[in-house]
Amino acid sequence: MYSFTFSADGDTLLFTDDHGQDNTSRANIYYSLRRENFRRIRPYNYGKTSYSLVYMDDGTIFYTTWWEGKVYKMIRNGAIPNIDSNAEVAFSLSQISSVGGSHTLLFKHPSNKFMYMLSDGFGAVFRADYDPVAKTFGNPTVIAGNMNDKDFKEGTGGAARFKKPEFGVFVKNEKYGEGIGPDQDQYDFYFCDRDNHCIWKLDPYGVASLVAGRSNENADGKVWGYVDGNPLMEARFNQPSGLTYDPDEDIFYIGDIDNKGIRYMTTE
Repeated sequence: MYSFTFSADGDTLLFTDDHGQDNTSRANIYYSLRRENFRRIRPYNYGKTSYSLVYMDDGTIFYTTWWEGKVYKMIRNGAIPNIDSNAEVAFSLSQISSVGGSHTLLFKHPSNKFMYMLSDGFGAVFRADYDPVAKTFGNPTVIAGNMNDKDFKEGTGGAARFKKPEFGVFVKNEKYGEGIGPDQDQYDFYFCDRDNHCIWKLDPYGVASLVAGRSNENADGKVWGYVDGNPLMEARFNQPSGLTYDPDEDIFYIGDIDNKGIRYMTTE
């Protein structure tokens, strides 16, 4: 299992399987039902190895695969499990790079108007806009960072630098009122940067700022470790690679992979 998401109605949990096959011989998406307390797991879709999916409000499903960083639109055949032998390529990262393969992760914006993408081979945040009529995504663009120049730098758009962006989450910012930026957006995007050992925030203007990790570098010359405390003054992680947010409690949960634990961050 690589990642999971919910159906539009919240009753079905779907998760991807990195089974390593370039065909439809094995299930690449499984599902579990809320009414069964998510206790039973069944195949949902047979297709190429997958790492991430988004379930649009209109019921359309898109999932990623390794080869050329492709994003597929699932073509349903009227039954579950679905045999996705006619899956359509929405786009491929090979259209903007010479990428051979990639673990690409998809994050649907709450508005359903676009999604962000993170790919472990690139130090960038991608965006693809959704066409609700054609029910597909347009070609991706880089909105922050740089595909090939990996580093650590706060900044706006292409001036920012990341090393290995992984999982992220959209979080509503009440200070934005009816929305800010070109999309009148109410959400910030928080994401892990595994090789920079930190958590970033990307606002609707494309400004990337550090929100946690890499603290007290001058103390020992390191930016990784296991330290609790103030997110910007004390906290350190060791390859954080998972992130989610509980809006009711205003708590972030962080999968800190090389510290082998789940950390949390909240507003006091």
